[in-house]
Amino acid sequence: MKLSQQDTTHLQAILQTAKICGIEKIIIEDGFVRGLHEARACVIISDHNVPKLPQKVGLSRLNSLRDRLALFDKQDPVIEARETERGEIAALDISAGRSRVSFRCTSTVLIKAPKVVNDEVAHEVYVEKGELTRILSALRVMSAKKVQLTIRANKVVTINLADDTNDAFTTDLEQPASGEPSDTSVSYYSGEVFSSVLTAVNAETSGNSVYVTLAVGEAGTIRTSIGGHSVIIMPLVGEDEEEE
Repeated sequence: MKLSQQDTTHLQAILQTAKICGIEKIIIEDGFVRGLHEARACVIISDHNVPKLPQKVGLSRLNSLRDRLALFDKQDPVIEARETERGEIAALDISAGRSRVSFRCTSTVLIKAPKVVNDEVAHEVYVEKGELTRILSALRVMSAKKVQLTIRANKVVTINLADDTNDAFTTDLEQPASGEPSDTSVSYYSGEVFSSVLTAVNAETSGNSVYVTLAVGEAGTIRTSIGGHSVIIMPLVGEDEEEE
């Protein structure tokens, strides 16, 4: 089956979102795309602009797939999905003009990707775009491997970053979090994933919007979207820092 040009465009957009999230393996099935960061730092679960495929497909080595599609970036590539009797697409044949390149797909059973992340939203956090730009710059300057997000019982939101010598950058957000008062919650996230995802979100946020809104779950997940695709930044587990 040949993908329509629109479905090819949708696939390329999904691949770009996965790159931003640091995800190298995805499953497209039943109108959904889902993928999990290797270190469980981020998840994609989306039904937005998912290519219409005749069978489910597992795609790994996404960097290679992006590179092969880029071979035809001056043309509109045609993608043909090779179907199989086992109900999964075996390969994608990408062509333009008289040139063709193939990409072998991966069995979906070999790809770990959740269908749902159960974490009820507890707070909305409002980050002024200037604040977010400063936080993202601090992440680069500090070379911070982790981001600490603290939501206190009085709803004050604090971001803490530290470098390898424990020099710290700290900022209290201008706006309090929404939600019912609760005990102070502290969550940690991959600095690399937080920076990449929030840089994209900041760039996509309408110029008329002063704030970027992040939905924070009871267990610390951060829900947002990139290119219309639902993205979930997962909290790091097993953190034993005592600082709040």
